[in-house]
Amino acid sequence: MKKIMQQQSGPATAGADKLPSSGQYGRYTGGPPSMPFDGIKGAMLALQYDTVAQAEAAFAALAEGGQVTMPLAPAFWAKTFGMLTDRFGARWAVNGEAVSFPA
Repeated sequence: MKKIMQQQSGPATAGADKLPSSGQYGRYTGGPPSMPFDGIKGAMLALQYDTVAQAEAAFAALAEGGQVTMPLAPAFWAKTFGMLTDRFGARWAVNGEAVSFPA
């Protein structure tokens, strides 16, 4: 499985890596070691992919070591949608292949 985030040592935790199947980069930072990290509170990151396969790959990578709160399944706005909390405590909503609505 492709590693999507990497923790670096130093006075503050920071890193950047390519998100799976998207070709885009994500960045994360943390505070100094004297400030304990209890996970991200009050926010969810949403990803939208052009295909179901891209969404499935991203979901699987983010779920590794984390907890799935809503497995991928069809939704009225996308052919697949799911939610999870990754191993770092970040909450994610993953959408794959938007559904077209009549005008």
